[in-house]
Amino acid sequence: MRRRWVAVPVALVIFVGAGGCGRSAADVQETADLAYAIVVGNSELALTRLAELFPDVPFDRNETSSFSDRWSDCSNSSATREQPLAIAWTSQRGVTVEPRRETATLAQGLVESFVRDGWTLLDDNVVQYDRGFRLGRDGFHMQVTSVVGASDDHTSYIGIFTSSPCLDAPEGQAQWEWSPGPTEPPWPSPVSDGFEPSAGADTVLRPAILERPARAAGSSALEVLPVEPDLFRLYRRHA
Repeated sequence: MRRRWVAVPVALVIFVGAGGCGRSAADVQETADLAYAIVVGNSELALTRLAELFPDVPFDRNETSSFSDRWSDCSNSSATREQPLAIAWTSQRGVTVEPRRETATLAQGLVESFVRDGWTLLDDNVVQYDRGFRLGRDGFHMQVTSVVGASDDHTSYIGIFTSSPCLDAPEGQAQWEWSPGPTEPPWPSPVSDGFEPSAGADTVLRPAILERPARAAGSSALEVLPVEPDLFRLYRRHA
């Protein structure tokens, strides 16, 4: 088996594989805007579908969009910068049900409908009174949380949390102001709208960012090797 390795200086601006080297500011902005629309659209689609699947359940929506749709810095850099190097979008929605009841079966029905659409179920976990599901598709993720049993001590709820891949940050991202995303069909999607993520240029490359181009180049795995000094990060590509 042939192995390859590459040492990545942490402090340098580098580019590997199919990342964003040479992309214009307009392209970076367009990609970020589309990712935001997809993330918000996934949250809104989940609530819309929940009501369609269970029309007899009185869902009470929690209106939190203006502070639940946001970005976070995913560049994994310890330096303090006004302008992030890379971002990921997140969106959160929720509904409650009265009278109180278990909501896990409702959440499971919702998750199964997304699996039929091509999403992959990554996790199904029960912790005390809560049951959570995690799904992924085309680099985007969705978490659905619910309540296992009815109890006066616990709110009957279903929570939706969606997120995007790590993306190159547009110029002026630190000054971003919330704007509403899609709330009705047609829902944007990575495939139909030609979404092409890029988070390689001008970022510190983490294993998750390197993994995609490594696999595209024919590698079966990417291994992080311990090295000193920690100015460098050493990765081994397994063919």
